[in-house]
Amino acid sequence: MDIAIDTTSLLGLRHVKTGILRAASESYLSRHDILTRLPNRLLFAEELKRTFLTSHRSGTDFALHLLDLGRFKDINDNHGHAVGDEVIQTVARRLRGRLRKSDFIARIGGDEFAVIQRPLVGRQQAVDLITAIQAAMRVPCAAGNTDVEVALAIGVAVAPSDGKTSTELMKCADVALYAAKSDPDSNYRFYDTGIKDSRAERRALEGALRNAHENKEFVLFYQPILDLATNRIWGCEALVRWNHPVKGMVAPLEFIPTAEESGLIGPIGDWILDEACSAAMTWDRPLKVAINLSPVQFKRRDVFASVKRALATSGMPARRLVLEITESVKLTEEATATLTRLKALGVSIALDDFGTGYASMSYLRSFPFDKIKIDQSFVRGMMGSPDSRAIIKATIGLANDLKMSTTAEGVETEEQLNALRLAGASQAQGYLIAKPMSRDAIASFIADHERAQSNGQGKKLPVRAIA
Repeated sequence: MDIAIDTTSLLGLRHVKTGILRAASESYLSRHDILTRLPNRLLFAEELKRTFLTSHRSGTDFALHLLDLGRFKDINDNHGHAVGDEVIQTVARRLRGRLRKSDFIARIGGDEFAVIQRPLVGRQQAVDLITAIQAAMRVPCAAGNTDVEVALAIGVAVAPSDGKTSTELMKCADVALYAAKSDPDSNYRFYDTGIKDSRAERRALEGALRNAHENKEFVLFYQPILDLATNRIWGCEALVRWNHPVKGMVAPLEFIPTAEESGLIGPIGDWILDEACSAAMTWDRPLKVAINLSPVQFKRRDVFASVKRALATSGMPARRLVLEITESVKLTEEATATLTRLKALGVSIALDDFGTGYASMSYLRSFPFDKIKIDQSFVRGMMGSPDSRAIIKATIGLANDLKMSTTAEGVETEEQLNALRLAGASQAQGYLIAKPMSRDAIASFIADHERAQSNGQGKKLPVRAIA
């Protein structure tokens, strides 16, 4: 009986011990990052709250450093995730080696770390830590069979001056980090109230853009394109503007990037197609209308369906529509198939901003474009730069060999226009011919120009200001 009791007690103790170890293991795993063995976001949040309590009781300051690896996605894409994991482990070791025993470090995201520097005796102490970390990162990380260059962006907030709670301090450090990532001259920033949170501004802009689309605040302006062989209007390019209720007319460069990042370019792009095709059907002559397509539309929208619907709704023949894309539209198998279907429908495809990228030649081999648009930077410099003239001449020759037409953008002087005629450009577009104008103004412009041509007075086009 005594032996049985002792055996049962021993088994019971082992069971209890196993349960304690299992609970401890589960607690550790729930609060630590497996790859680096550093505390994770959960334990970091707990530690930050404890640090605030200690700081309040002792009256001492501490600093929160948020660190972000630059181009980590590129490292994974170019070298593989195994190399990316090794880089993360190396960075974790180097960071840990620069800290005091009283400091705390955690991995709070895929390529993000957080350091609580405690206590902090003056701002210089935080600068010294940053300097030590930057020095450690100058040495490439040996991972796999390659050396990987690693850069860290660091945002710093100091408690309690920058935040009275962990939530406030995290927000301030995050704003500082984003400012550091956006600053080409420095890879670290301390938080100050003068830093604008551009992400908050972007979110506000996204909301305003949604309202603008719903409230029909977008308008299209149309810039005429001149046929150099006949001196008649060949067509128009549709250019979107935002008629802001307070700011007035807003240029596309100020809102299109945000529309693309948020995905709003999809519905806005559909509206542009519908409106441009509808407007073109009101013109006295069956001129072409050119519309710019965003790379995001190919990723998030059925471009073919959008174009087909716009043509069907307006009744405009497909041959009158020109879609302009830049090299930023990746000619994937899916995108190429979409462009091929559009061409089969009768739509023309133009390559915009030719010569400003690095893949123009290979891009031309990837798809049979109908037109090349010569970027205005070359046209602007053509009279004073032999290089610009040579590039324009070569581009026109290349287009002719490939049976493509050419449109020169940004024409502002008679001298430029005459030089482009001599070089053999097909069309010209710019302020010399006409500035972009409203739907009503372009209809009048086309009608006036047609009458002038009929009366034999069409040698010089009137220049119209933006309506």
